[in-house]
Amino acid sequence: MANQFLIKNRLDDIRTLSAAELTALTNGTYDGLRLLGYHQANDTPHPINYYISNTAEQDNAGSVIAVGGKKLEHKFTQQIDSRYFGTKGDGLTDDADALIRCIKSALYHKAPVYIPKTAAHYNITKNIRVPFEVGSRVRLVILSNGALIKPNQKLTHSKGQNIWNVTQNREVNVFSLGADGIYPYPPNLYNIFDNNVGHSVEIDGLEFDLSAYDAVPSATPYNNDIVSAFQISAERIRLSNIRIDNGIGSAIRLMGSRRLNLSNITVNNFGGRDKNLPMTLPDSYGDALHIMGTKSGARYMLEGCHFVGKQTSGNFSRCGIVHEFMINYNNRESSMIVRDSTIANFSKCFHTEQTGYFQNTFENVKFFNFNMLAANAASISDITYLNCDVEQKNVDGLEQLEASILSYIESSGDAVTKFIGGRISQMTTVTNRNAQIGSIVLFQGVDFYSNGNNLRFYDGKNVVFDSCVFNGFGSEDANQYSVSGWVANEADYFFNNCSFLNNSNRYFKSDNQYLRFHDCKSESKVDSYTCGKDRTKKYVVSNIFPKADDIFQTYIPFVGSGNIDLSNYIPRSFLESLGFFAVLVGTNKDNGRGFDNFKEIVRNEQGYYLINPYWHSSGWWQYDRQLKGTIPAGFEVSTSNGGLTWLNAQRGTNVNGVYLIVFSRKYWEYFSDKWIKNIP
Repeated sequence: MANQFLIKNRLDDIRTLSAAELTALTNGTYDGLRLLGYHQANDTPHPINYYISNTAEQDNAGSVIAVGGKKLEHKFTQQIDSRYFGTKGDGLTDDADALIRCIKSALYHKAPVYIPKTAAHYNITKNIRVPFEVGSRVRLVILSNGALIKPNQKLTHSKGQNIWNVTQNREVNVFSLGADGIYPYPPNLYNIFDNNVGHSVEIDGLEFDLSAYDAVPSATPYNNDIVSAFQISAERIRLSNIRIDNGIGSAIRLMGSRRLNLSNITVNNFGGRDKNLPMTLPDSYGDALHIMGTKSGARYMLEGCHFVGKQTSGNFSRCGIVHEFMINYNNRESSMIVRDSTIANFSKCFHTEQTGYFQNTFENVKFFNFNMLAANAASISDITYLNCDVEQKNVDGLEQLEASILSYIESSGDAVTKFIGGRISQMTTVTNRNAQIGSIVLFQGVDFYSNGNNLRFYDGKNVVFDSCVFNGFGSEDANQYSVSGWVANEADYFFNNCSFLNNSNRYFKSDNQYLRFHDCKSESKVDSYTCGKDRTKKYVVSNIFPKADDIFQTYIPFVGSGNIDLSNYIPRSFLESLGFFAVLVGTNKDNGRGFDNFKEIVRNEQGYYLINPYWHSSGWWQYDRQLKGTIPAGFEVSTSNGGLTWLNAQRGTNVNGVYLIVFSRKYWEYFSDKWIKNIP
């Protein structure tokens, strides 16, 4: 009977094969056994054929079935659908064992696993624990089209079902994939996952709802049931199109990786925290992504990831991304790039601890609602932010400084942080909980929006602000300062080509910082400023300049002595407001460079005239003049009959014209008292 198969409807029918049927399969009466379904006919994608085999693979109720002392085997050579191992995804059946058997068989056959989306969800009652054999160079691929895994209740917790128990809480993992952590522990904790060399894991398209763990966490130390969707130990890990909703724990834990690629990963309303004040209490879970035991030469790429923490009792979850326990290499050979992503509702958006030199780049990332943007503890990790959007609306007060902190460094003096492009918005109105800057050495092209709050510095590093815009800084409350700080060492904060907008008042104060401005523009004067521990040092504020659109400037050609009526040259809007003054210099150059040309002239001449207009009761304009510095070469200005008289060649070379610049009255202080002393 060539090409004849024994037909069975479901797997249980194979378990009850008669002795005659087994004999017919063994002696060739049948070519094999055809199974039409698993639980019932047609509940698998296609019928599959089994053949008598002497395979070493054990009975797994899927690819190998042992019956009557014989083994029947179906060799999966391509993608393995989990339904062939008995998964239902009906929201009721416990699919954990079926998934474990399917994954183990996939490793044996070196084939991908496919978990199909169903109308309901996959219920599991325990860890899907699949150990990898050390030295086997395993490659595991799990694919799905959006299957939802949702335990109906908390998973059974038992020792030995995790790769490594990261915390002392009752910790379970939906997928725990990889070799056990080395035990007894090696001399260095960083090496605990060195036995995963050659292992690779790729997972795409799964969704998780872990709301069975959605209760408010206990405040008692190490007394929580926590969960992770993934606990993976492998040198190469790729996760894509994953969604993890709800739950207490750390959503993803990755261990001992050298290459890591995460794309389109969403973690929402997940995290929690077992930390309370004081700081000595536990702080062991609550992360969207936890990375530990990084290997040398690591390359990490995260794109399109959106991590939103769970707020419990008003407290943020622990960290968006944690990176710790990396071997302390002495060169910057490892890197992580996070691009086009979101991190929100975490106490720390990024936390790196006990790692060596590591280059971290955040590009086009949105951060909001946090205590610390980044924290470096016992680490020497560089961080660069490129075109990131930082929006701070709330803090929970559970960090050391009880403030919104852009960057915090502890015992990491060599770490360098840069912020290039993007926007930083400090919206909180909680006293002393505004932006604090530590360890960031460069802000370049950043827009700051403060909503009338202050910007605070600490950490003792020099900071450069280049081409930044500060919008809405300052407060009339004398205790609220735009810039303040406390450090043990002296530090300079250098502002170059920066603009200060919408500042009705601006206050500066610090203990040991010095502010220096070059080619900056401002809409308002400085109302108060003190600097240095003795409060006698002054900020260098004399070269803060107005915005370009607050300036009217013109060149008036003139030969010889004569009277100039400035009202013929100053726009009517300035005249009618009386809220203006003018600066006047003489020059035979008009190269069209505007304000830069004016600065160059004054720098050379070391002098200029301030012109203060007023309306005379007789009905004409009068102009008071004040000479600042020395009389500029080639001219002198006097007043006569309400106009200005140009006295050509008073003490030097003839010049052919006068350069007139009109400013808003609010800039008077810079030009009347300070600017001439330190012209940039």
